[in-house]
Amino acid sequence: MTINETVKRFNSIFDMNRSEGQTKANFGVGLTSDIGQLKQAGNGVTVLGSTRCDSWDVARELLSRLRNEGFHVEPEPAEQKAFQIFVYLYVKDYK
Repeated sequence: MTINETVKRFNSIFDMNRSEGQTKANFGVGLTSDIGQLKQAGNGVTVLGSTRCDSWDVARELLSRLRNEGFHVEPEPAEQKAFQIFVYLYVKDYK
């Protein structure tokens, strides 16, 4: 999936999942090397979508584009040795 396609997909996911009064700033974007573990962690984060990036450069460009779209972007990890890089869209569970 290209960066443009991913941005469109994440925007569509946002439109389908937002509640009244929520903006893109209420939804976050982050990086992980293990999307399966993240989905099962039970850490109060609901993963709504993800994409695998071919490189850190592609991941950084995607994060930049999503930030420009208005999404909250998590800081990049200090150590970037992962072979798999996933960018994911989430909304924190509100209780």
